[in-house]
Amino acid sequence: MKALFLNGSPRKNFNTAQLLNKAMEGAKYSGAEVELINLFDYEYTGCKSCFACKIKNSTTNGMCAIHDKIRPVIEKANEANVIVIGSPVYFGYPTGQVRNLIERLLFPLDTYLIDDQGQRVKISHKPVQTAIIYTMNCPEDLSHKFNYDILLGFTGEEMRRLYGHNEILYCYETYQFSDYSKYDINLFSEEERRERREKVFPEDLQKAYHLGIRLVNNARAKWNPEFDWENHQKLLEILADAWKNLNASELLKYIHPEFQYDSQKVLASMYANEYPDYITGKFNTIRKCGSIIDVSIVKDPYFGGNMIRLTQDKNNLAYLRIKTTAGKIYKMDMCMF
Repeated sequence: MKALFLNGSPRKNFNTAQLLNKAMEGAKYSGAEVELINLFDYEYTGCKSCFACKIKNSTTNGMCAIHDKIRPVIEKANEANVIVIGSPVYFGYPTGQVRNLIERLLFPLDTYLIDDQGQRVKISHKPVQTAIIYTMNCPEDLSHKFNYDILLGFTGEEMRRLYGHNEILYCYETYQFSDYSKYDINLFSEEERRERREKVFPEDLQKAYHLGIRLVNNARAKWNPEFDWENHQKLLEILADAWKNLNASELLKYIHPEFQYDSQKVLASMYANEYPDYITGKFNTIRKCGSIIDVSIVKDPYFGGNMIRLTQDKNNLAYLRIKTTAGKIYKMDMCMF
């Protein structure tokens, strides 16, 4: 499972890059092999209208025919299961580096043909989970007035048509400079931007993190035969029954040999050889204390699919998420959200 992150900003450590890194962190958490590439490190152009990808009996097979310095990046994109592009917005559009790459990625996948139903034909390509992260100085209300959702959304729609999926994350009113005193600015307040940076940008980072997780989980569910998505719900129900009855005997039959358990309350991970004693002891303690555990299976708003909600004595709330393979649970997380 490969996830490729493409930074279309000339800055490697500021808003766009930070959001991409957070999305990459989420993708890595979900088990993807991740890589971040800074597009401004490469010299390249957009489409040159050579039409090698459109000529009869073309052998390009969805790949741009130009062999230049960006070619290795295009090859990595064609191998990826997840592609996330990040760009600041300049005058209503992504950067030139991003526009050039989009032309080189998408045009070879498209054709000038229609099928019997009048639909555009595209070059056969595995579905890819894609997303675009846009950062901008513009406030959200003005972005709608300037039709940014249309201008910026068009690229996302084309990526959805050609790859099968696209999401867009917008980040507004970004904190542009590390030292505002060096620049002539009175259009907006540095203090307000700094406050937004402290209060809102962390929320944007969390959205990016969950975006990375969601894209990888979606890609795995569709294309990784080892990910036992069909049995995920069954195993979730077995785990829920174990908590309802405070009895781990049935659950332990479905623990994978390479099982790993992590909790936000405990720093160290726990593995298959340790978990049986831990969960049996935990259930015994709950039973002795007379605590009441309310157990329910609910939708997971962050990662997709379902998860288990645990409420102890009507106030202590926690969530259990699992990953499954070959009919077994190989990863379990106890989370506070």
